[in-house]
Amino acid sequence: MFPANTLNRFRMTVGFLALFYFARLAWEVERFSSNQGLLAHRAIEEAYPFLWQPLFRHQTSDGFMLSLFALACFVSFLLILGVKCRVCSVALYFLAVCSYRWNFQIVSVDDGLMHLFLFWLIVLPLDKAHRGEPVSGVGYRLLSVNLSLLYLVAGLSKWTSPMWREGSALSSVLQLPGAWFPEMSLMPPLLLSVATWGVLVLEPSFAILPWLKKGPWRTALAVVWFVFHLSTAIVMDVALANLLCLSTGWFLFAEAEASESGNWTKSEKFAALVLVNLVFAMVYSCFQQPWRQPGQAMTTRHCSESGDLVQRTLYGGLWVVGLAQQYRLLDWIDERDFSLDFKAEGEMDSRVLTLREGIALSYLSEVTWLPLAPEVADQVRNLSIRRWSQYLAPRLGHVDGTVQVFLYRTHPGASSAATLILDTEAQ
Repeated sequence: MFPANTLNRFRMTVGFLALFYFARLAWEVERFSSNQGLLAHRAIEEAYPFLWQPLFRHQTSDGFMLSLFALACFVSFLLILGVKCRVCSVALYFLAVCSYRWNFQIVSVDDGLMHLFLFWLIVLPLDKAHRGEPVSGVGYRLLSVNLSLLYLVAGLSKWTSPMWREGSALSSVLQLPGAWFPEMSLMPPLLLSVATWGVLVLEPSFAILPWLKKGPWRTALAVVWFVFHLSTAIVMDVALANLLCLSTGWFLFAEAEASESGNWTKSEKFAALVLVNLVFAMVYSCFQQPWRQPGQAMTTRHCSESGDLVQRTLYGGLWVVGLAQQYRLLDWIDERDFSLDFKAEGEMDSRVLTLREGIALSYLSEVTWLPLAPEVADQVRNLSIRRWSQYLAPRLGHVDGTVQVFLYRTHPGASSAATLILDTEAQ
């Protein structure tokens, strides 16, 4: 059994992060969720009917979207206070699922882990803990298995990447859109190589952290785990995902008070079935072909991360309950290493983009985040060129000038020649 305060602190932490998440979605409505924004919602919606959700449509107004996200912020606040915890978790999970399906072009690890943790809040006995009653550790143990799976797949899949093995991956990661301090990529190559190899060793080792007994080894590994996530949250625009992982620390450092009951709730049994599906899907995904290779000829049938028939079946099981998960994190850097430069009226402008902006901008090139069928990619590109020119020109201070965006590969062995991907008069 776990003390009620342990689960209460976990709920409040995830609630605060959910509040931040939905506040950011509200702030980004004009850029991404809006039908006049940077994403080609109608083209994606028509091409991929599996992205159906009941809340957002191409006729939906920005005001309605803002109202939904504002309501989600209010519900997150109720969750923090402990008011109808399961009802609040279900409502937030539903809205998070609808939101990422609507903006599936730019879905990132922040979106994936946010709705995953909201799913686990539905499973955990939050209302019981809010009343001050000790709670079974069954739900947390299931969450721990999920967390261990994340670290194992994310860590071990990096060993398949030549750039990670040769020690150059972090240099390229620090130049991706969403890296707040790209100048860090200029640090001594040996230092960056050592850090790269450190990630290869440390990330999969975090999988054992929830299962270690109290002692110096667990303490040492926990300190490294904390520094790993905190530093990543500071350096990259993936703070939410890393802070969500850190939120499980409330359980890591809370000792069970007594032997646990063998009685499982219905929600815990359902979560166990979902977790089994998740395990098979994530492990099987490691044996699929690369799914973000630039210039690869794609068809609609292959335009997903789900791979062959078996993998699509496993992903379909997750999709039915609203989960969209992929734990192969940054093992694709060999095919998707790129950086961006901007030029307006002949002057270069080094502009740091958010991760979502960088993903959205990639659809103007062959280095797209989500593999798209050629006919869909053309529709997305034609619409995005015009909208990006309207978006970038004022921010570069040249409303009436020509805006150019250059995308170039950052692999040490790649050509340094810039590729022009946008050259249009701002309207």
